[in-house]
Amino acid sequence: MQPRFRPARTQSLPPMAVVEGACGVLRRLPAAAWAWLFVGSVPFVLLFLWFWTDMSRAPGAPGRLVGSALAVALAYGWMKTAHAWFGAHLLEVLRGGSGCEPLPWHGWARLLASQILVFAFMPFALFLAALVVVPFGWVVAFQHNVSLLAVGHFRKGGGAAGLIRAAMDAARRDALQNHAVLTILGVCGFLLFLNLLILSFTLPQLAESFTGISNPVSASPLALLNTTMLAILVVLAWLGMTPFYRAAYAVRCFHAISRHNGEDLRAALRIARRKSAGAAALAVGLGFIGLFAALPAVADEPISLPQATPTAPPTVSPVELDRNLRDVLEAPHFQWRLPREVVADAEMGWIESMARDFQQWVNRQIRAFTNMLERWIDALIRRMMRGDGKSAPDNWLSGLVGGSALARVLLIVAAAAVVGGVAYWLVRMWRTRGKQPKPKATVAAPEVDLEAETVLATDQSEDEWLSLARERLAAGDTRQAVRALFLGTLAALGGAGRVAIARGKTNGMYARELARRTPGMAELHAAFQENRRLFDHAWYGGHDVPSTAWETFQQNHHTITRHATS
Repeated sequence: MQPRFRPARTQSLPPMAVVEGACGVLRRLPAAAWAWLFVGSVPFVLLFLWFWTDMSRAPGAPGRLVGSALAVALAYGWMKTAHAWFGAHLLEVLRGGSGCEPLPWHGWARLLASQILVFAFMPFALFLAALVVVPFGWVVAFQHNVSLLAVGHFRKGGGAAGLIRAAMDAARRDALQNHAVLTILGVCGFLLFLNLLILSFTLPQLAESFTGISNPVSASPLALLNTTMLAILVVLAWLGMTPFYRAAYAVRCFHAISRHNGEDLRAALRIARRKSAGAAALAVGLGFIGLFAALPAVADEPISLPQATPTAPPTVSPVELDRNLRDVLEAPHFQWRLPREVVADAEMGWIESMARDFQQWVNRQIRAFTNMLERWIDALIRRMMRGDGKSAPDNWLSGLVGGSALARVLLIVAAAAVVGGVAYWLVRMWRTRGKQPKPKATVAAPEVDLEAETVLATDQSEDEWLSLARERLAAGDTRQAVRALFLGTLAALGGAGRVAIARGKTNGMYARELARRTPGMAELHAAFQENRRLFDHAWYGGHDVPSTAWETFQQNHHTITRHATS
């Protein structure tokens, strides 16, 4: 029985090659393609986030549901149309073309209708495919293919049914490659979402560390875990990964189409033709330059060029030669060849040996810095003295005597400026030697209004609150005295890190936070709960505070501060 020969299957690209090709296409995209992507995506993102926030938090949102949903749907249709033009630019870059041709008016109408028709049902299709799991990759590939092939298909006069068939045919090819690419990009998108989530938690903490101003997020980081913040992070991650998804599926579509019409070969020929045309233009230009350079010079009179006078070879002073040799020999790639210096370390202790090594290292650094500074000054003086056409002296010190007049004047002016500055500084130090700086006038802190609801425990220290409580008690206002003492208690707890003082927190919230942060301190919790009840009874209930209650309040305050700082 003879073996049956089957036609060889066309080898598909590896998944990582598809992702790398997508990155290469994105790097070669023109600015017009990026403009289509962002002009289409930004309005939908802003409207979607506004719709999400308005429907989840704002009062009277059900009355605006129809109009808001219609605005989001229109922005969604416009975004998909703009993404179709972005995909057309991607395919044009892969084909090696120079730009996308415009669509006629009936092509625009078909493009809008097809994108709205297909993508109106696509969110539900993606949701159902994700539940079943297996067809999810094919559905994702189909939706990207519909967007990528739409502009080119309608430019050729095709219909919506033909576009859907072409998108489904490209989506069925290389299923393993499709799912692998989708997995790689999904992992990258998840990592981008995690980075954005970590950044949203880190930035408020950094802002508080650098500015010292507390914010609600740093006081309670869990406040970020709400539906609005998660929606913003998901949308930002989707917006960052959209170009990579589009480019990856553009590479897949291009190779799927190339199996039928050899589009990849035509693209390679276009790129080779463009490169050969550029090389030919460069060769012609270089030929003209060589031709003009070879033409004999035509002039009325012969031009006599000055004869070059022979110059003596440059001489190097012995001092500079010794310095350069020393620097070369002290380089690391020569030092290891020299024999190691034998030092009697047994006669000195380890501390003395370390001090000796440190002193030698410091000496080497000082010597290297001195040599560098000397070479820099030497080069500077040589450059200054070479302007008159004379040969520069070997040593910059000799240039002070035998150099040009301009160099001597500049050096004298610089030396005079340095000496004058030092003299001026010494005179100022001598005059201000016996003078003491005048103390700055202290500005009195504004008086705290205990009746205001905006007063925070962090407005004053614990001692200042206690002093204010004693003043109010002496004036006979026990109600304000109790509030001042309770604020002093909160200030002590906040200073010890037992609670986080923030505007908008109630006393019950402080009690729960104290119980959570100080487990096992029953006496502290009981004292705070009793003071909280006395404070609510006096401040919010408007009742008088008897002397026994005041003494209990003070004892509880001392108990709280003793346990809080232990």
